[in-house]
Amino acid sequence: MAKIPAIPKPISILFIVIDSVSRLNLIRTMPETRDYISQQGFIEMEGYNKVDDNTFPNFLALLNGMNKTQTRKMKCSGRIVNELDSCPMIWYDFRNLGYATAYGEDWGPLGTFNYMKAGFTKPPTDYYFRPYVLASEQLGTFLIDNAPYCAGPETSGERQLNLALDFAKTFKNCPYFGIFWMNTFSHQSINAPLRFDSKIRSFFADLKAEGVLDDSIVVFLSDHGIRMDTTIRKTFSGWFEERLPMNLISVPKWFQEKYKEEYKNLKLNSKKLTSTHDLYMTLQHILKLSVPSYGISSSKACPKCVSLFDEVPNRTCSEAGIPEEWCTCIGQITPLNTSSEIVTEGIKFVLNYMDRTLDYYNATHSCCKLELDRVTLAGISETSELDNEKYLFLNFWTFPFADYIVTLKYKVNENKNNIFRILFEIIRLDRPTSICTINEIASSKIENFCHCCNREISNRL
Repeated sequence: MAKIPAIPKPISILFIVIDSVSRLNLIRTMPETRDYISQQGFIEMEGYNKVDDNTFPNFLALLNGMNKTQTRKMKCSGRIVNELDSCPMIWYDFRNLGYATAYGEDWGPLGTFNYMKAGFTKPPTDYYFRPYVLASEQLGTFLIDNAPYCAGPETSGERQLNLALDFAKTFKNCPYFGIFWMNTFSHQSINAPLRFDSKIRSFFADLKAEGVLDDSIVVFLSDHGIRMDTTIRKTFSGWFEERLPMNLISVPKWFQEKYKEEYKNLKLNSKKLTSTHDLYMTLQHILKLSVPSYGISSSKACPKCVSLFDEVPNRTCSEAGIPEEWCTCIGQITPLNTSSEIVTEGIKFVLNYMDRTLDYYNATHSCCKLELDRVTLAGISETSELDNEKYLFLNFWTFPFADYIVTLKYKVNENKNNIFRILFEIIRLDRPTSICTINEIASSKIENFCHCCNREISNRL
């Protein structure tokens, strides 16, 4: 009699996500947690790089392997009602293959799919905790760093941790896929996670005691480093940290023994450049191991990206699906004298770009011409791949008063002139105090550059 092939054991996966925590800030502010999970065998992905600016596009890259342009084409921008309901996301694959699915965030107004977006009209997962969070916030909130640290008698973060633990315990004997996301104690300040260090450490100890770490893959993740705390963003370290979120993965012993090659690759990959698109491929790989008939599809934004259970080759940011503006493979940043010739030339290019933008949107009659007040930080870095291309990092103030950071890339042309271009955008760190009434399309493009002339003059008198 022919031997019947053994049915693979389905692999459950639990995501614990803390918004805006870089790998370095995990080390800095959550030493208890990091020490404990390291002792439990979590593998730290040291070269994990984000693929876009903020939470929404990085989360979508995890769920469907697309970039911002592709999500717009697929009508996944979330700005129109019902759009997100039809957007392809991998939690639907898990659900269709018999997994219990869950998704929750701890801050209702700042939810990834609801902040400046229409959200879901149907629950995207079997257990969708947004209604619960909104109800808990009606109990009254206690703000710290302008975030609802407490909702009723519990901290908002602890509510999510309790939900995650209950979900994992309830479905211990069934396959599950859950994402539990926390913003309230990490989003606003680089030091804020310190308050929650012991609580997160205790949570992972509870997962251990309940056998979750022995049975499921657990991912301790962030979407990007701190973006809201301007103190760190005005440093060279902050530039790197914003792009390098934490990503630590726990694999149960039974998986390590059954899938020895996959586990070996994961450990090897911990020292390599990886991205959110690789993590998306990893989720598909987990489904393939659990349900052999499942068909894996390449990431649309990164056809060369691979599962973290496959060996990741040495590669460039482009090959890892990381756009140039978020790539951290730029070498060491060397501080520059803020009055050096290249800094002066770069600032002039940026101010001219601002003026041209205001002129393009016919806003020069309402918005003041920006002039340089002072340069507070400057640095330069040379790439190892293209010696003639360099990065210039600038933090400067203008008059009317505004605080900006920008990254320029430049090279010398055949006429010995420096040719500059802006990577991503000019970022304003302080909040505008005077916003002119300009047409809606123009406003979104120039609001960070526009200071109302009449209002600025009256404020000075």
